[in-house]
Amino acid sequence: MQKQVILVAGMHRSGTSLVNRLLNLHGVHIPIDIEYKNEFNERGYWESFEVQALNNKVLRLGDSSWFDLRKFSPVRQPREKIEEIEQEIGEFAKRLLAQEFQVFSIKDPRICRIIPWWRSALESCGARVSAIIPYRHPLEVAASIGNRDGFSAKYCLSLWLRNVLDAEFATRQLDRVFCSYEGVLSDWPSIFCEITEKLQLSSLQPFSEVKNQIDDFASGSLKHWSFSDSDLEHFVDPDGLANIAFKYLRKFEQEDNTSIQDQFDVIREVFEKTLSIHDELNYQDSRITSSGESSESRNKEFSDLTEQFESLDVSYRQQKQELADLRVHFKTISNDCQAIVNSLSLRITRPLRAIYDYVYMVP
Repeated sequence: MQKQVILVAGMHRSGTSLVNRLLNLHGVHIPIDIEYKNEFNERGYWESFEVQALNNKVLRLGDSSWFDLRKFSPVRQPREKIEEIEQEIGEFAKRLLAQEFQVFSIKDPRICRIIPWWRSALESCGARVSAIIPYRHPLEVAASIGNRDGFSAKYCLSLWLRNVLDAEFATRQLDRVFCSYEGVLSDWPSIFCEITEKLQLSSLQPFSEVKNQIDDFASGSLKHWSFSDSDLEHFVDPDGLANIAFKYLRKFEQEDNTSIQDQFDVIREVFEKTLSIHDELNYQDSRITSSGESSESRNKEFSDLTEQFESLDVSYRQQKQELADLRVHFKTISNDCQAIVNSLSLRITRPLRAIYDYVYMVP
């Protein structure tokens, strides 16, 4: 029987951990190294550190990261380096599918950017690949990431767009399900029925058999931010694209068809055109912010670099002046030599000097 792998491909802070754990309670096997949790995800991340490390390796091939707005492309890297990472993902896929389970799920928000890499590796191992795309109100995502990582709301909206657009486009040829974070919290049984139907998952445990476990896991407050549609309409949304994309994601949840995909293509085209040098600078600034260094440390480093620059600048100016003085001196000597060569006395005495050289210099 063909094994199946579900890619849980949603933007960061959009409920991917919640969905992955709920799938796990229904009998889906998830590769997980440790049940890691922190103040930003109190119920745990339910993901594999090995998967995360592989995804970071892939992203670094394109000088990228999870918070990069630019379209991912590793084309500048040597082919052998790309093949090395492809082989690592392939080896992970083989180990995963060698286990006795029939249905697996792989979750890491970074996958949104690199779904083709995972699809290729898993299908090469004989697995059937499908996808679940959890999505959440973009302002809630922006607030959550801004609180955790310190990025601006506008930058976070662009990050949300990048991940949503990439995940949607890369899963068009797969069986897939879109589900809102609100829907997962309020009506998981209905969403689970849709998942089992669209992804053809007949072997999972029904909701009635795992209801108590799900209630225990999903009880309490899992939502710390709440925004309405009108909030998004009045917010500084880059070109209004996040607002439009969010509305079409809801339509995807109701009916996945080429008409909505065409609309997403238009959004993607506009989004790519709006990315500018300003976004590139924002990305580089975000790399500094996400490094975890304190502002005091960064200020000290900047101060040291400024002093080094000023010292080098003084040295450069001194050497530049010395070079200019040498050029003047050389010009003076050159002119003096030329004057001697052109002088009357040198021309008159040239025959005598020739005789002198012949008599006294020739052995």
